[in-house]
Amino acid sequence: MSGEWQAVGLGADPTPGDPEAVRALATKLDLHATTADGGTTRLRTIATGGGGDLAMEGGYAASYAEALRDLPDQLAKLAKAYRGAGVALAAYARTLADAKIQSGAALRNGLDAQVRYQGALTQVE
Repeated sequence: MSGEWQAVGLGADPTPGDPEAVRALATKLDLHATTADGGTTRLRTIATGGGGDLAMEGGYAASYAEALRDLPDQLAKLAKAYRGAGVALAAYARTLADAKIQSGAALRNGLDAQVRYQGALTQVE
């Protein structure tokens, strides 16, 4: 198909990429963000000595809680980064899909014009 783009003065598709693959990656990143958010909540519970199934008891508890103190914030940053990247990729997928529709229409119009031009040349000759 890259040869077809010469009809509109281009050497290749001006909108490379697969919007569905980009959208799938955005979804995957959002799922990772959700997982990281869940981990953040659990780690905060552990680090603050919260009760329930995640409560630590015994002589080791204080040292583990200290070691885990910064981890929830770091994991929250990771979740935010994943979510932000997912949102950006989802927006890019929409833009890419729209651009592919427009470039496809331009290509069809260009190919049609080329056929009509060649037909006109044949009639003139």
